[in-house]
Amino acid sequence: MSVLADIVLVAATLTAGLEAGVFWLYWHAIMPGLRRTDDRTFVGAFQSIDRARVRRDFQEAKWVRWNGVRVVLSVAAFGCLLAEMSTAG
Repeated sequence: MSVLADIVLVAATLTAGLEAGVFWLYWHAIMPGLRRTDDRTFVGAFQSIDRARVRRDFQEAKWVRWNGVRVVLSVAAFGCLLAEMSTAG
């Protein structure tokens, strides 16, 4: 396996772990607090979160981040493919 493939594998593993950590933190920190509220407060809290999420700067940052990840992973995968093809033949 090439060094580039190792780097991509480590990056993907770390990213998956961070994403799992976000879900775990949400489940154990936010939901227990919201579980103790009444329905009106629960809905109001999520509406507030939704309003904060649809801000233009947040959406642009999210778009840049995800497309940047796609480009980096595509280039890395293509590099790995070229490296494997050059060693195979």
